Amino acid sequence: MIGTKTHRCAWTTAAVLLGLILAGQAGRLHGGGLAPYRGMVEGVLLIDATGAVTAPPAAKTSSHLGRGFQIYDEFEMFPTEVGLRAVGRSRSIAANGDELCIAFVIDGYFTMTGDLVYVGDYTILCDGTGRFAYDPLCTDLGSGEMAGVGIVTVDPETWVTRIAFRHDFSGTICLSSGASSSAPKGRR
Repeated sequence: MIGTKTHRCAWTTAAVLLGLILAGQAGRLHGGGLAPYRGMVEGVLLIDATGAVTAPPAAKTSSHLGRGFQIYDEFEMFPTEVGLRAVGRSRSIAANGDELCIAFVIDGYFTMTGDLVYVGDYTILCDGTGRFAYDPLCTDLGSGEMAGVGIVTVDPETWVTRIAFRHDFSGTICLSSGASSSAPKGRR
């Protein structure tokens, strides 16, 4: 597992309900509804001779974050009958520092050339910050699918396996009214 740092929803249920009532929005959990969300992620995975996986930050461009990067807080990889399965959590960080958190499951298989072709699903979590600081009571913050290819190389001296990957994703994202959108700049 990569990284042990996980981000939890900051508000307790009682605080959220009180905040909604005080703001006069008790019937509105995430305002704005769902919108199309798509983009691209490009990065690299490094697997050492013991099987330990390192996932440095990956470049990300998307419709609601713009250009930014993705950090993998949790990442586990398992062999399957035809390839690999990866599960985990990541944070996408926009240029202004807002963070969008997702959980993902990816299944891949190796081609005759040794490349890794993969598809997966993701679900948006409430753990974000800034405009992605969703109400923890919301149940549908968005989800979608991804598809991509990883180019696999092995260093013959160190036996480190490098998977340079790129995938596109498409789905939905909640257009939050932003619990912290009225916060002063620098305090999001």
